[in-house]
Amino acid sequence: MGDLSLQKISANRRNAQLSTGPKTALGKAKSALNAVKHGIFTKECLKNISDEELRDYEALRFGIFESLKPKDQMQAILCDKVAIDVWRLRKVLAFEQGAAQLETLNLDTSGSPVNFSDRKAIIYNMENHKSESEDLNQLKKWLTAKGNANFSDLSDKACWLLEEIVQNLQQRFPENYRHMDTELLGNCKHLGEFCTWNELDLNGFKADMLESIENKLRSGSNMPNYYENGIQEFDRKRSIYESVAQLPSAENTDKVIRYETHLQRSIEKNLRLLRSLQGIGQMSFGFAW
Repeated sequence: MGDLSLQKISANRRNAQLSTGPKTALGKAKSALNAVKHGIFTKECLKNISDEELRDYEALRFGIFESLKPKDQMQAILCDKVAIDVWRLRKVLAFEQGAAQLETLNLDTSGSPVNFSDRKAIIYNMENHKSESEDLNQLKKWLTAKGNANFSDLSDKACWLLEEIVQNLQQRFPENYRHMDTELLGNCKHLGEFCTWNELDLNGFKADMLESIENKLRSGSNMPNYYENGIQEFDRKRSIYESVAQLPSAENTDKVIRYETHLQRSIEKNLRLLRSLQGIGQMSFGFAW
């Protein structure tokens, strides 16, 4: 049994010599990451971040490993330290930029300057405007149709709009419509009957209502852009606030500056150590902070 064990050990050693490891650049880069898959330096840094931020970090880390080309575990650990420090430095720089933007927008991080109910209100008003435009166009089509315009063909909202338009006509043309009884709108079957009861000229009444409808449609033609711009501005402010709110408060400016200096020195230190391990006199690094 002892001889068999020695033979097996020898065979395993010979088989191990046949494995040369990854040969492609991508394979070698992935292999270099194996030494630090435990995330000894990344665990605390990457807590509570979004999937999008995690993808950004992984892309940054992969680019740094590709650029620095670690050859062993120690070099890979140094590369991982550099990646974490660069990631943190980006956060600090984002904070500084965001703080300046908050000051420009006259906002602060003591409380959220953007309330989700405000965004919902914009969307609600936008949808109401869209619905009103559709009802106005229905009224316009209804008034220009041949034959008697039956009130039963209108939706409830269109009927309310019609009543509003009629009331506005009374205010605009008091001489023509001062004796008109708007309450009769709910008791008539069609517009011709309403005009007969109120002694109105049907065609002239239709023309005045169509003009009012066109005016309302023209006055609201820019409203969709107004609401869209309102939503975009809200989202822009929210994005700026949320990116800064996750970082140190603006009151700790000195602390942030010291932290930024610490990160820059840490990056330089680990790059020097890596350069020493790789036996390179001068290095150029192809990644962006």
